[in-house]
Amino acid sequence: MGRLQIVEINGNRIEPGAKLRRVRLVDTDLTGANLMAADLSHSNLEGSNLSDVDLSDADLAFAILDSANMTNTNLSRADLHLTNLQNTNLSNANLSSANLYESNLQGANLSNSKLWEANFKGADLTDTDLTGAILTDATMPDGTIHE
Repeated sequence: MGRLQIVEINGNRIEPGAKLRRVRLVDTDLTGANLMAADLSHSNLEGSNLSDVDLSDADLAFAILDSANMTNTNLSRADLHLTNLQNTNLSNANLSSANLYESNLQGANLSNSKLWEANFKGADLTDTDLTGAILTDATMPDGTIHE
């Protein structure tokens, strides 16, 4: 399956590296988009479909992603600190080396996700599904390193 290189929303082009700070894209379908290195900090993407999206190296700090579908999404090296990911589906996602410092992941589905070297320090993982997740060298909420 090929990756979309350019996304259009209401006639506006969104490309890799786009500066989309503080945008409101609630319930938006961005399936398969290439948003590598995009700045989506402080944005609201609640309930959006971000499955199969490339968000590697993206800035999603302080974003609202509650109840979003992020299955198979590439979030490697993404900055997600203080991001709200409550009840978000991140199954089979790649969050290797992602920064999730003090993020809210209550009720999130991280099953079968790649989480090696991810930073969860201070994050809320209450009722989070980590079944089958790869946590090698991940920093856990209490600051310990998972082996």
